[in-house]
Amino acid sequence: QGQGLATTAEDAHGHVAFWEEPMLSKNELQASCTHCHKENYLEDGPVVSRGKELFISQGCHGCHNLTGYETLPKTGPSLKRIGNKVDSSWLVSWIKEPKKHQPNTQMPDFRLQEKEAGAIAAYLISQSESKYRKPVKYDEGDAEKGQNLIRSIGCLGCHSIRGEGDSFASDLSNVGNKVKPDWLVNWLLDPQAYDSH
Repeated sequence: QGQGLATTAEDAHGHVAFWEEPMLSKNELQASCTHCHKENYLEDGPVVSRGKELFISQGCHGCHNLTGYETLPKTGPSLKRIGNKVDSSWLVSWIKEPKKHQPNTQMPDFRLQEKEAGAIAAYLISQSESKYRKPVKYDEGDAEKGQNLIRSIGCLGCHSIRGEGDSFASDLSNVGNKVKPDWLVNWLLDPQAYDSH
């Protein structure tokens, strides 16, 4: 920004003691574009546009407050029914080392000790909503038929399994170690019953 009423170029650019808003350098100049331009992509501002895209796609707004992003949906899944979905030992392991389970996850590694991860898992499960009911029980399905269905109905268009498919949605390679069988059957039958979003 600088101080336009100054009498020397140096002062006008704001590079003086105690001036909190100096003019931005050439590399940072595009940061000013968003003061007026609210659109997602600016033809003349590719750097700031890419920054905005990454801020949203990486879920930065999930943890950090920023004006204009308060109503965006969070990147991570809801934890309100996590106790119905996963086993507590898996949850502890996930909280402790998420990339061990899913190398491409956006979940950060907080470098927690086992005891800390266990405490967080215990809290999440204690807060888990108990109203969710799973009307259908898992009944030893046919794995070969399931593999054919996954390939034919388009699951691999979003999910990957053992390196095959797309990485848009979560990798399902180890889903059997993560979720409870009854939960998985009911999720496949009616995902909105568990999470309306």
